[in-house]
Amino acid sequence: SNGKVLDCTIAQQSYKVFDDEASKSKAIAAAEKLSTLLQQNGWKHGDYEVGQWFKDVLNKVDYRPDAYQYKYFGKTYCVLDFFVAYSNPKPPAVQAEFRCTSPELNPPVL
Repeated sequence: SNGKVLDCTIAQQSYKVFDDEASKSKAIAAAEKLSTLLQQNGWKHGDYEVGQWFKDVLNKVDYRPDAYQYKYFGKTYCVLDFFVAYSNPKPPAVQAEFRCTSPELNPPVL
């Protein structure tokens, strides 16, 4: 082996503006449900869990770090990440990214 690692990554991104109370309420309820499901299924999170992050961002907090969730599935590493995608006074908007990366070759043992 020459010491190089070949990774395979798949990713999906989306962007959504929440410009009325109905869309905000629906998103917060969905985020709370998602947060519970992620925790029940062994996902870890960074500074913020999804439910609280969506509550804050959709109530016009525009300076939050991302809500980063991750889990290993064997040697596959998956990330679900939500980012603030607006600045006041614009309506709240969120960018989401889901990606999984799997090494095709094991890194060399040093």
